[in-house]
Amino acid sequence: MTNSTVQIVNQNIKNYRIANGLTQEKLADLCNISRDYISEIERGKKFPSLKRLFVIAEAMGIEAYKLLM
Repeated sequence: MTNSTVQIVNQNIKNYRIANGLTQEKLADLCNISRDYISEIERGKKFPSLKRLFVIAEAMGIEAYKLLM
């Protein structure tokens, strides 16, 4: 995956989270992961696995492919 794709996914996670009125804490709870991990994803420090990407998308009520666009 290219660096720009990683940045797009990380930014989309943040944008969809905010658009859905979710805090990092609430999204983390819905995904059964830590708030710190969500923060690291959004800041580009971490990239979620494919499985985790689907979990995050489902928690936000969107299809996972939307995080890639």
